[in-house]
Parts: sequence; structure tokens; C-alpha cells
Amino acid sequence: MRRRTVSYRTTHLERADHGQQVLAVYDQAIRMAQRGIVHLAKGNRRQALDPLFGANQSVAELETALDFPHGEEIAVNLWRLYEFVRESLQVAWEDGAPGAAEDALFVLESLREGWLQWVDRKQPSAAIVCTYREPMNEGLSC
Repeated sequence: MRRRTVSYRTTHLERADHGQQVLAVYDQAIRMAQRGIVHLAKGNRRQALDPLFGANQSVAELETALDFPHGEEIAVNLWRLYEFVRESLQVAWEDGAPGAAEDALFVLESLREGWLQWVDRKQPSAAIVCTYREPMNEGLSC
């Protein structure tokens, strides 16, 4: 049964659009960080290693998806936040204290919320962006 569930999730994710795929990676990182925090809070540093490492790997996937040439400042700022999260997860495991992992979790949840808002707002051809440099077409208002 577990094998069929994994197969369904994999197929579902492969068919999802880019925004949904990124949300799935955030969800995975958040779940793993939460598990690590629970283990650390119980004093089970050894059991926290796998979930914290898994969260770290998910964040590394988010980092590799950054588009620095096109994303410019946003990509750099996201990279800095991802690095903070990864370092915090490592410190949490090394020190055996959940505080650093909770900091990482807060950042991940905040970034996921922002991404979710962007995905929800994104509607093809519904957005009109005007700047002071662009002439306005008749019938459009900015």
C-alpha cells in the first residue's frame, strides 16, 4: 500500500506546475524540520539527525532552483535566507537545542506563505503591470 501512495504522490508532483512543485518542497522541508524539533525537544539528538538532514536537503533543492541571472536581487536575498536556514538546522543538531531549528522553521513557514500567496495570485493574462515608463494602452488603467 505504501508503494502505491508514493507512486501516486510522485505522479501528482510530476504533473503539478512549477509553483505547486516549489510548495511541495517547502512542505517537505517544514515537515522534516518539525520532526527534528520534536526529537530535539525530547533530547533525542541522534533521532533528530535524519529529519534535520532531510530539511537541509530540501532547502538545498530550493537553492539550486534559484535563477540568479533573471532573479537578481530577489534570488540573492532568497539564497541568503536559505543559507541562514541551512546553518540554523546544522547548529540545532550540533548543539542539540531546538531553538535554532525553530528559527529555521519560522523562516521556512514565512517563505512558504509568501510563495503560496504568489501562486494564488498568479493568473495567466489577468495581471496588468504599468510603470511610469510605459505608455498606457487605451482601455487599460493602472
